[in-house]
Amino acid sequence: MNDFTSEIINDLFIITVNLTRATFKDVSKLQKLLSDAIRNGFKKILIEMNEVDYVDSTFLGLLVVYLKETIKTKGKICLVGLKPSVYTLVQHTHLDKTFNIYISRDDALKNM
Repeated sequence: MNDFTSEIINDLFIITVNLTRATFKDVSKLQKLLSDAIRNGFKKILIEMNEVDYVDSTFLGLLVVYLKETIKTKGKICLVGLKPSVYTLVQHTHLDKTFNIYISRDDALKNM
């Protein structure tokens, strides 16, 4: 299985992270997906992280960089399916106030 998979639903670009540990070594693949999505005009990006048990600061930092990029085009990035360990880290870094976070894909699709 690929580390990341992507799909398009209507005007929404969805990236699924198929890793248990999302770290600096995975950033370049995610960066390419995100930059391609933005370059192709997607303003709504959903990142599904149902499998992720651990996220490092480099990975989180990349998400913040691309959140800023999408905000420039009046877009948004949302995070979906954060496990408690990842959600706790997101809370401690106050990124829960920055990102829209949803429990499930269906919840995100209804609210984006």
